[in-house]
Amino acid sequence: MEDNELLNIRREKIADLKSAGIDLYPNDIKPKNTTQEITLKFGDMDNDSLAKQEETFSVAGRLMAVRNFGKAAFIKIQDYKGQIQGYIGKNSLSPKNILFSRNSTSATSSLSRVNYSGQKPTS
Repeated sequence: MEDNELLNIRREKIADLKSAGIDLYPNDIKPKNTTQEITLKFGDMDNDSLAKQEETFSVAGRLMAVRNFGKAAFIKIQDYKGQIQGYIGKNSLSPKNILFSRNSTSATSSLSRVNYSGQKPTS
């Protein structure tokens, strides 16, 4: 893929998000947790134990990857302490919080539910 083509795709995604009323660079986010805290607390748990967890977290960082599977997506978020991977079920989010489409899949700053999937943080 050519650089110009990639830039055009990115510009289209930005335009889609802006037209949906999503603030791409919110500055009012107050995270209560870091990726490292979450990984240290839950990183050694098995899948069954993780599935029973009801605790919620607030993390702010850069969305590094989105792998969209239509009704669900896996995301990778990186903050200043590391990275975590999360699972997002489309049915657990409002249309305001996430866009699921073929052409642009982006998560905003206030996801209502992301399940931790146990990826170790990177240094």
